[in-house]
Amino acid sequence: MVFSRDRIWLKVAVTLGTLAAVMDVQNHAANALRCHHCGWDTCGSHEELVECNLERVNQVHGHLQRLVNLTQYTQPPSSGEFACFELQLTNTHGNRSGTVKSCTLQSSKMCDLSDWKSVKVVGCSTCNDRDFCNGFNTLVPAKIDKGAGFSFSLYKSSSAAGRTRHQRHLWCSTLAVVLVALFF
Repeated sequence: MVFSRDRIWLKVAVTLGTLAAVMDVQNHAANALRCHHCGWDTCGSHEELVECNLERVNQVHGHLQRLVNLTQYTQPPSSGEFACFELQLTNTHGNRSGTVKSCTLQSSKMCDLSDWKSVKVVGCSTCNDRDFCNGFNTLVPAKIDKGAGFSFSLYKSSSAAGRTRHQRHLWCSTLAVVLVALFF
């Protein structure tokens, strides 16, 4: 079988371009927003770096449920809906304060909530412009009281969350192989 040199170069260029596009889509799909994650007693001393997902948001909202009514979500959010948050709290007497950081959804409007119980919000911010945007710089220097607070460090991802990412990776890889096979 005889191939012209121009036809071979065209196939190589199209194949490489397709692979680059598929790999770019695969990388963007796997890279969710990442945030600092800590509770009242760990912020500033032991902050985890976590990837936002719906399970984490619901877990964090569940922990805060005794303080404020936050929604539990069942449907995956739209692109760009995840947000990092940093919350500065004091107890109602003002003698204990601390920071909570993790993931939420923009639509929860966490910083707009006013019906907090047993605590007063002295600072709140959300962001989603870059990974770890709720970083080590706190809104207000926190007086950490180890005797009271929240601990979010027990998060365990489910096997279902891992399977979804693996399935997406497998699908993108299969698509790349099929495209290469079509051109050669």
